[in-house]
Amino acid sequence: MTGKTMRMAALLATALGVAACGSESGQSTLRNVTTGIVSQLGNRAPSRVTLSDQAIRDLGEVVVLTRRKNDDAALIMPVGRNGTVTTYESVDGTQLLLDRDVLVGTKGFGEDITSAQPPDVRRTRGTALRDHYYLNGDEVIRRARFTCTITDTGADSIEVAGRDYPSRKITEACSSDLASFENLYWIEADGTIRQSLQWVGPEVGSLVLERVHD
Repeated sequence: MTGKTMRMAALLATALGVAACGSESGQSTLRNVTTGIVSQLGNRAPSRVTLSDQAIRDLGEVVVLTRRKNDDAALIMPVGRNGTVTTYESVDGTQLLLDRDVLVGTKGFGEDITSAQPPDVRRTRGTALRDHYYLNGDEVIRRARFTCTITDTGADSIEVAGRDYPSRKITEACSSDLASFENLYWIEADGTIRQSLQWVGPEVGSLVLERVHD
């Protein structure tokens, strides 16, 4: 078991009242819970988050990550911050860099965004530019520029971990010679992005992110 897995398992044991060194049934529960949060990305077998809504809320600051292309799912937790950018990591080392919940980088997906310059989806409406930077096989970073149209489609309540959150649904429709995609954001009155669908690249596709806590 890696250090990151042990830290996550300890967090789960505390949140769920499971004793890692206790009874056989307790150890079995902990193994099942830990298995439920492991992200199995790429060519590995898919996993599912099997915790209850309440158990997920009890974990503290976590985000539910679902890879839309094959429905792999995991819980990711913050491991570092740099200004407004928070790095979230799953137990297998997969990382997302979120700038106030907007995706600006990935690690461990194979096709990774080294950095991004997205529009301000909380305020911008109409046409805007989005830049993604990818590392090629020849170790050269290339820029992919997208022209996007950002639209406020109106009020749309969203459910996350068993709770309803009044939000406004914002669409960001983008295109370039590389690809066309649509990002979706459910944004609350205070600017919290409660849920989003955000595109990484042609191979990875889109990720669904659900913020469990404020």
